[in-house]
Amino acid sequence: MGKYLFFDIDGTLRSKTDYQIPASAYDTIRLLKEKGYKLAIATGRGLFSARMFGEELDMDAVISDGGRCVLLDGKIIYSNYIKDDIVNKVTEFAKMNGFEIGYSNHYAIHSTSDVFSKAFDLDQTILCSIKKDIDINKLFGLTKLYLWGDKETYENDPVMAGIEHHWLREK
Repeated sequence: MGKYLFFDIDGTLRSKTDYQIPASAYDTIRLLKEKGYKLAIATGRGLFSARMFGEELDMDAVISDGGRCVLLDGKIIYSNYIKDDIVNKVTEFAKMNGFEIGYSNHYAIHSTSDVFSKAFDLDQTILCSIKKDIDINKLFGLTKLYLWGDKETYENDPVMAGIEHHWLREK
């Protein structure tokens, strides 16, 4: 099977200051591959973003969405999608409390609002799809839910406390 080394993207392979991958990272990756190591990205980023970095850096594998998806040799070999009942609970919470919601799958963050595209504007590797209406039943393979709203409302909701794989940005 070989020895694997795993790398995060932000702040590890990619600089926090200029968002670039330094030449030294490319050189190190090349040397590790020459020594026979298998290399992988392991990140909380969605597959749509993580895969670009994996291809750019000639990685053997990509683990994205905080472990919810594994890509090996360009093929998805594991995915753990968010269950429909969880998606429905978070969607209902967002509607009841005036939160914007984004639904992330392997392709993009899907939302009816431009709030997420504005939040990620500096990062050209994150794709956002803005639609007038979204039928969540037609979005395949949700791996993360993004919420934009009041932190206190979110933290005081007993349903939200027990739900994993969602991310809050404060208004």
